[in-house]
Amino acid sequence: MAKLQISLDEQQRIAKTWQLLMDYRIAFVIAGLARDQYNYHCTNLIEMFTNIVALAWKSPDPAGGNLDQLAVNLMCRILTADIERYVYPPLMPSEIRM
Repeated sequence: MAKLQISLDEQQRIAKTWQLLMDYRIAFVIAGLARDQYNYHCTNLIEMFTNIVALAWKSPDPAGGNLDQLAVNLMCRILTADIERYVYPPLMPSEIRM
């Protein structure tokens, strides 16, 4: 994630969360957990991210294109919406493979 003006810690958080949300099943469960806790903002962002991911990597767009940037921006907003509260507690540390 070069030239994004994002700290290394934030880049690592984005990469870990991105990797989890690339699996539609995991994204569906996390969105459900967020919805159950009335965090509709986080839920909507996750659902938007999964739609962008499905769109972005099925078309032959060049790397670093507009959809990639939109996905990174969404991921930053998802982290701001406190997704980590729903991701890490249900998973045991041995189950997190990142």
